[in-house]
Amino acid sequence: LPAEAIVVSEYDPEAKEGRPAYSPTDEYYETKQNISMDHVGDIESVWDNFKGDGIRVAVIDSGFDLDNPDFIDEQGNSMFSISEGRMFAHATEVTGQNATYTMDKTGKTGSGQVVQFAPQAENVGYKINDVWYYGDSILRPWAGYSKYSKHGTDVCSTLASRAHDTTHTGTIGIAPKVTIVPIKVDFWTDSIYNALYYIKNTLNANASTAIDVVNMSIEAPYYQLVDTYVNYIVNQGTIVVAAAGNSNYDTATYPASSPKAIGVGALDRDSSTAKASFSNYNASGSTKTGNNNVDLVAPGYVYTASWNSSTSGHTYSETQGTSFSSPIVAGAAALWKQAHPSGTVDQFKSDLWISCVDIGTSGWDTTFGYGRLDIGRLVDKVPVTGVTISEQSLELNLDAHQTPKLTATVQPTDATNKEVLWMSSEESVATVDQSGVV
Repeated sequence: LPAEAIVVSEYDPEAKEGRPAYSPTDEYYETKQNISMDHVGDIESVWDNFKGDGIRVAVIDSGFDLDNPDFIDEQGNSMFSISEGRMFAHATEVTGQNATYTMDKTGKTGSGQVVQFAPQAENVGYKINDVWYYGDSILRPWAGYSKYSKHGTDVCSTLASRAHDTTHTGTIGIAPKVTIVPIKVDFWTDSIYNALYYIKNTLNANASTAIDVVNMSIEAPYYQLVDTYVNYIVNQGTIVVAAAGNSNYDTATYPASSPKAIGVGALDRDSSTAKASFSNYNASGSTKTGNNNVDLVAPGYVYTASWNSSTSGHTYSETQGTSFSSPIVAGAAALWKQAHPSGTVDQFKSDLWISCVDIGTSGWDTTFGYGRLDIGRLVDKVPVTGVTISEQSLELNLDAHQTPKLTATVQPTDATNKEVLWMSSEESVATVDQSGVV
């Protein structure tokens, strides 16, 4: 009786029937955030068990409103690890504390030195190109860069705004209990490269400070060193998620098209099926194994805790772009990582692809990649892939009325669905649980 043990891993829509789901009471969750939250799958059931506790996410962006009320929980704890925060910027003149040049300047793209800055005490700081930065102000939004003055704040809000179940204020992020390591860059390509170098050689050098997920809502032409360092940190076990870009074209953009990054395109406003008009897509004739802008799509219109550049104050607003599709997926990655702490980047990608909701042309396509993100299917209802499929042949000589018992060992042991299907070359087929009797 030849036999094969195959683990069944289809999505089980009944897996959570009857279980209460966490429902946020933040003021704008139901009234404003529905334009995105209605299109990410059953996230409330995921929040029952996973909100990102203990997961570390590095956000490389334009600066952060560090004391926005949405970024501080009801116990007064910030979501930011400010002491680990860094700024990487071009400068022609620097004076002040600890203004140390980073590694060699291979691959420089323009004049000035790329300098690394760390937060200082309130009474000390740096003078950079005649602008004085004190305390943690180096991590805050760029003054005078209107395009980037609130970008990093909106990205972090999308990813990780805290739940406020008592005060009922503000918004909630996809992973509302993660720790954010804020890394501010001036959008020079080699500043971005330096930021990745910092993650690889400093943060990921120690298990206690290692980064689980990186979000890069940045679009740039191909640049070898950025691509190389994305690959380095993925090989260290860090999931890298990047925005596909907002030019509505199919030319490869980086880091989204880096071979080991996850590129995210945008859905239209309040839609589960339509591409946002601005979202980049994949070239005609490309395949899912190529260097693509879009591996999957997520909502491209969000309502966030934001930054008002004219008043330098906290605010809330709707915004759009693949820049915000990316942190939605990065937040989903953080939830998955909490659910599967020993899971690898490859396991995450495999789970992500099989859990996507297929939209557009059947199967992988050039507009939507693998399809639309579904966080419920990703985290709660689809097991870690890479399960062992075992095959063996055995002969059973049974007396009348004897019952054979076959036992399968499922790997990994934290797979959500451990149903085993026993099949043979004979006509008899039986479905049993992991240790059941055929």
